[in-house]
Amino acid sequence: SGHLILFDWQKGKTNNSKALDHIGMVEKVDLANGTITTLEGNYGNKFTRVKRKLNENVFAAVVDIT
Repeated sequence: SGHLILFDWQKGKTNNSKALDHIGMVEKVDLANGTITTLEGNYGNKFTRVKRKLNENVFAAVVDIT
């Protein structure tokens, strides 16, 4: 897709360091199902495909690298 997604696991929580925690490459956004599929390293100690709901409060930013 040409996009990176940045994660903040503590987003919206108190005592947030405001530091970014993780990064992934966007593989697919499915608006009909409300999901995003990313490719991430160091997820469960391996490189893997991860599907999340778009309404999860962990997304900090999207970066266009095209």
